[in-house]
Amino acid sequence: AGIVFAIVVRLARNPVRTYLIVAGVAFVASLAAPLSVGLADPPEYPGTDADSTGTLIAMHVVTAAIVVTTLVSRARP
Repeated sequence: AGIVFAIVVRLARNPVRTYLIVAGVAFVASLAAPLSVGLADPPEYPGTDADSTGTLIAMHVVTAAIVVTTLVSRARP
């Protein structure tokens, strides 16, 4: 995330807006794996249930919020 942010800052006219778009797309793409595991019927991985899938998705949300907020706040003057 940091490397992508550095590239966006160097190349974009409005780096914060551009990075928020890139981060949003990456976030949605990162949810594909947990959702595909959680929605598989029958489950691909034994022991996978709604609780474990929900926990994994929650971890993605928390991590994305922390990383994006930290990077964007450092870019603004």
